[in-house]
Amino acid sequence: MVPPKNVKQVQSFLQTCSWYRNFISNFAEKSRPLNNLAKKNAPWKWEEEEQKAFNTLIQCLTTAPILKQVDDTKPFIIRTHASNYAIGAVLLQGSGAEEYPIEYASRLLNSAERKYSTTEREALAVVWALIKFRGYVEGSKITVASDHQPLKWLMGLKSSSGRLARWALQFQSFNLKIEYIPGKANVLAGMLSRPICTHKKPNCEICTITIPARSSKDIRNEQMKDDGLKKIIDTFESPDKGTDYFNWTERGCLMNRGVLYRYSPDSESDEAQLVVPTQEREQILRDHHDAPTAGHYGTEGTFNRISNIYYWTGMRKFITDYVKNCPECNRFKDSNQNPAGLLQTPVSSQRFETLAIDLFGLLPESKDGKKWIFIVEDYTTKWVELFALPSATAKEFATTLLEEVLLRYGIPRRIISDNGTQFVSAVMQQLCYLLNIKQSLIPVYHTQANPVERKNRDLKPRLAILVYDKQNSWSEKLPLIRFALNTAKCQTTGQTASFLHFGRELRRVDDVMHDLRAVIENDNFVAEITPYVKKFSQFMAQAKEVVEQQQDKRKQYADKRRHDTPQFHPGDKIYVTSHPVSSADKGKTSKFLPRRDGPYLILSKRSPTTYEIANFENPRAHIGVYHTSALRDNN
Repeated sequence: MVPPKNVKQVQSFLQTCSWYRNFISNFAEKSRPLNNLAKKNAPWKWEEEEQKAFNTLIQCLTTAPILKQVDDTKPFIIRTHASNYAIGAVLLQGSGAEEYPIEYASRLLNSAERKYSTTEREALAVVWALIKFRGYVEGSKITVASDHQPLKWLMGLKSSSGRLARWALQFQSFNLKIEYIPGKANVLAGMLSRPICTHKKPNCEICTITIPARSSKDIRNEQMKDDGLKKIIDTFESPDKGTDYFNWTERGCLMNRGVLYRYSPDSESDEAQLVVPTQEREQILRDHHDAPTAGHYGTEGTFNRISNIYYWTGMRKFITDYVKNCPECNRFKDSNQNPAGLLQTPVSSQRFETLAIDLFGLLPESKDGKKWIFIVEDYTTKWVELFALPSATAKEFATTLLEEVLLRYGIPRRIISDNGTQFVSAVMQQLCYLLNIKQSLIPVYHTQANPVERKNRDLKPRLAILVYDKQNSWSEKLPLIRFALNTAKCQTTGQTASFLHFGRELRRVDDVMHDLRAVIENDNFVAEITPYVKKFSQFMAQAKEVVEQQQDKRKQYADKRRHDTPQFHPGDKIYVTSHPVSSADKGKTSKFLPRRDGPYLILSKRSPTTYEIANFENPRAHIGVYHTSALRDNN
């Protein structure tokens, strides 16, 4: 055996010798030079005196009365241990103070075996020891003692790998029983599995990277700080194995080198899981979710990564809450859920009581210098007005709205628009204030709330078909398109916009060619206005009923792709969906920009599905009104 090269190796050797000090006469005197060398702050020196003490102790361990002949009437005990680079075993007989060794054995692991998992290396040590001592133990009762408790379940693994399955079959040829012993009681096999390395380090230019590792002592100290884990550890280390001990054993708890683990035979992993104390759980999440090598995976991905090597009660819920509240995940990840906020169905009002307005453009400059289309729609009758404008200024909008709509059809009670600069300008606000009009701005980036947006979609293809390759003539086509939109039957109301607006259909080209007015002008026809007015009143009531039916149908269809509105309250912190734009000049792409921004603060609730938000650091700084589908809870 190679002499120790440092204090740590001396301590390991003395610990092994102390296990059999009862069989060594004058043990204290024989080991004194080595004990002096292992003292704290003692200078290192290996001279003749230390070498002589080392040889004497080696001779004591390998001769009688410690090393004895086999007694065939007694059962055998095999103690095994595996390190990262070697395995060791010792064949024993007797029990307690009468225990004595029969043979020692150890060997180094090859390059492939060093890649085995801890359980596989410990199982390899058992298999190798049984083969090594086969001449002694075959046909006899054998107890294998190891400080790796998962070996107790090796015989009954349900999902073992091919290697472990083959070794389990080899065990069946022996009268074998596997028992767990604490690491401090397995010092002899432990020393044999850690031979002193005699290889000299080669001189090379390669950098050596030291990977931080925690000792079993540090892990145990952290576990003892958790009252719940301390209770379990005390139960296992108590000499009295009561009901609690068997309960924790049934749950898969085990001790290895003074550290508490959990091992489940039903698990797909062959490794035991380290039981994590309360104070270290968040750090585990940071290492396996927030770290660059973890990748900010979701709940299942993070749980699968952690559960292979760690365990604590309520781990899945803890991971779910942590991932849900991760700021980076909330900001950058897309949501797979249906958008929040069920469809709202406002009640129909009187004609031209509610108007929806919007801007369409920028378009190619027309022959008369127009670039924009100003769209106005009556919410009740769906009547549409289209105005070509040379510029998109607030003054131009307000003037057109006042002179061409309000002074023609009357002053509405409410105007719906988006948050364009023209509509939120001081000019528009002053106009609405003076005429006592309620200005309803739709939530930011939620165009579905503006009814006139549907007309934008109808306008675009029809205008494109008419202008074709003469795109500067689009302003000349607006009257034709306006006539087509107003005389088409609306699915929502069941009538044309012109009929609901004027009480009659507009006269079209077909009416000119096939004029039925002559029948009315006949002398035998007596016009009666009263039945017509009653009939028109019925049409208006019928149109309102059709609108409500269509609203219910659209709501039922739309709500299938949405979920209930989350209830936010003033003061809640939320994230807001952002709409990043790529910029080649700044070297930025929208793919790498956050999907959400925040956190922001809820100021007030404007409607069942809209909220007013403000800057979190400056609550007085109003930002805008957002639909609930664009908000995500930060709690």
